[in-house]
Amino acid sequence: MANEKMIYTGAEVHLSNEEQRWPLHTALAWVMTRDKRFTNQAGIDDFSPYVPWDEFEELRESRQAWRLLFNDMKSGHVPVFGIRWGKNAAEEIEIPPKELEGLDWGEHNGTSALRIRAATQDEDEHLSLDTNLKFVNVQVSSNAMVMCYLQQDQPIAFSTTQIGIAERPDGPDYMALSAAAYWIATEGGTFRFFARDEAVWKSAYKALLTQIVGGNVKVVGRIEGVGFPKAVEGSDFSGIAVNYPYTETRDDSIFGDLPYLEPGQLVTTADWQRDNDSLRFTGVRIPVATHLQVSRPDIARLWPFGAVLEKTTEPQRVRSSQGKYLAVVKRLEEIYPKGVPSPPEAPRKAMIRHLLETTPALGGKLDEQTLQKAIDYYNERLSK
Repeated sequence: MANEKMIYTGAEVHLSNEEQRWPLHTALAWVMTRDKRFTNQAGIDDFSPYVPWDEFEELRESRQAWRLLFNDMKSGHVPVFGIRWGKNAAEEIEIPPKELEGLDWGEHNGTSALRIRAATQDEDEHLSLDTNLKFVNVQVSSNAMVMCYLQQDQPIAFSTTQIGIAERPDGPDYMALSAAAYWIATEGGTFRFFARDEAVWKSAYKALLTQIVGGNVKVVGRIEGVGFPKAVEGSDFSGIAVNYPYTETRDDSIFGDLPYLEPGQLVTTADWQRDNDSLRFTGVRIPVATHLQVSRPDIARLWPFGAVLEKTTEPQRVRSSQGKYLAVVKRLEEIYPKGVPSPPEAPRKAMIRHLLETTPALGGKLDEQTLQKAIDYYNERLSK
């Protein structure tokens, strides 16, 4: 149907010709991701943005999206509806764009609201979201949202596309615990999701930790952060909290004395010594264990995801272009821990010869296009 629109029915975003309204948190999720699944799952407690005082301020995703959305609300491109705050106000109105000046994101009794901003940024950032309310039960036009923010447009939110390819659990050794969780979350690299989607991370870590606690996945780590890797008991992971990657830090990892898992940020091998997975207690400087790794064969056995995984120590030829690309990236991490230099400093033809000589998995074949793709990906990750 040519005129189908994304609408919000109160429980789900779907396609329809009807004009409906979205609460602000649904609209914000759509601006960030243009993704129906994420938008449907988003709740009002998932965001607490504010309009930046400085237009050049570097913003996290939700604040970038709110600045865009609020500007379109103020310009009249996105009609806004709500109930004026007050004892005798109960009738919904279309809010005139000029009345949005000086307002910001708010909340009231679990619904979207707009509040009056404080006089200064510092004061405003410390205000409760239900203070100085101006409008409650605030919603926007779904048709206007879809027209302003097309589904095919580039999303603001950071996703697995930017994080990179999931590391395969090939071979007989160990891989970072967070890399294993990422393999599970992406279903072997086939499922794309947004990095701030805590529900996906939560499901993956729950599945992994359940198998660790049950003794089905071996774990090693540096006890108290020093020495050689030693076995870590699976029972140590029972009932612990997790600070999921790319999401807000949990309060129970700041306050109290509870154990929690602090995953690394899926960094390159070169950065792993500094940013890695650790098991910690809140308020205790010395970790229980750092550099946590899990058995690759255990991960491959429990979560193969249809992949043909290496089970032996013998070098196997990589037949797929994606596998060859990943093999090159891994070697670049080892050879150039600070990034691959420009061609004058590191001639590409000589680099190809060296990679073919030292990487049997490539099977004696590597073209310049695949090499350049791997270099661009690796250097971009290092620059973030």
